[in-house]
Amino acid sequence: MALLHALSSESVNSGLDIFSLPPTQTSLETGQLVEHFPLAALTPAAPIEFIIRGSGEEYLDLSNTFLHIRAKITKSGGANLTSEDKAVPVNYWLHSLFSQVDVTLNDTLITPSQNTYPYRAYIESVLNYGRDAKKGHLTAALFYRDSSNYFDELTGENNTGVATRLQFCSQSKQIDMYGRLHTDIMTQERYMINGVDVKIRLTPSKHVFNIMGDASLNALSVITHASLFIRKVKLNPAVALAHAKGLEKTTAKYPLNRVVTKVFSVPKGQMSAVEDNLFLSQLPKRVVIGLVKSSGFLGDYGKNPFNFETFGLTYMALSIDGRHVPGKPLTPDFNNNLYARSFYNQCMGVGHHQENSGAYLEYRDFKLGYGLFVFDLTPSTLDGNQVELIRSGSLRLELKFSEALAQPIHVIIYGEADSIIEIDKSRQILTDFTL
Repeated sequence: MALLHALSSESVNSGLDIFSLPPTQTSLETGQLVEHFPLAALTPAAPIEFIIRGSGEEYLDLSNTFLHIRAKITKSGGANLTSEDKAVPVNYWLHSLFSQVDVTLNDTLITPSQNTYPYRAYIESVLNYGRDAKKGHLTAALFYRDSSNYFDELTGENNTGVATRLQFCSQSKQIDMYGRLHTDIMTQERYMINGVDVKIRLTPSKHVFNIMGDASLNALSVITHASLFIRKVKLNPAVALAHAKGLEKTTAKYPLNRVVTKVFSVPKGQMSAVEDNLFLSQLPKRVVIGLVKSSGFLGDYGKNPFNFETFGLTYMALSIDGRHVPGKPLTPDFNNNLYARSFYNQCMGVGHHQENSGAYLEYRDFKLGYGLFVFDLTPSTLDGNQVELIRSGSLRLELKFSEALAQPIHVIIYGEADSIIEIDKSRQILTDFTL
């Protein structure tokens, strides 16, 4: 036997390490999920607000924050649905019920003021989770995947997702839902120090957005219960003292993957569209683009708001200061099923292309309702846990279609960028959001 190379070092099989012991966790003494209730009684169409006081010595594990909602669908006026009535929640109803989620730390708003929260939640779940999650824990949030090409179907005959959601809501049965909120601060793992009050405000979405059904019913989504579970941890006194001393010298730092969602419309009859200055100041590191009917975006009982169609798209180009990024523009031909590069970019843009994993989406799905175009704009192709250099410039999107649009559409643009929140010893919140 011989070494592969003279400079190759020797290694020892881990099974021979018979004298060492695993490390013992001593930094946390206790941890528990605590339920919090809204500040006021539930009122139709009114925002739901929670406040979690930061008093005491406990830290908050915000990555383990869960929303618990019970809701049902009724007729206009509150009468229960009959077995003949057709009304069904749109997908991922726990999150589709709310148009906006605001998070405030000590009176400092740290989330963008946008009414596109359902699209952020849906895009993140569709692209980042695989089959096991979508058939497992995401179903607790009423995620049941719509069948390709049948997004607007109300009977469930061809759309298995609609068929399942119909079973849950028939005759105005309550639907019990539970899941993690899609907000920046709740997708990072660092504990929130004590002395910081966390306020969460949920603004309900329109009934015509979060329900599909017979328009004559004027169906209503009615929330009957809302609570928030947050994990609180008690630190070892020695660790708490070390943190207090550290805060005398520097700030607590919370790196974030900041997400901003933007929207613009393209009128009926257009064969092209150009949007300049998609993001000002800081450029995003990743962009997701999807096209939906304006009627679905604005709210229509007969339209699925998450039907990302292609509308005869033949050209999509992103450019920074006149330079195409991340490379040659996409030129799909959906009429002849020639769109492999667009689909593969979706896989590559979320890191599934070299793994035995995926988003539970097939090639044909892309054309038939899951047309989310993903662009990785980083030099490193989002490799590793490092942050990227902050880049600035003018980001431009150009679209071309094979024929004039038969109806107006809305273009959903989801952008991600590295950011940070700092908190000083007096619990002042310091931000420098440029995306």
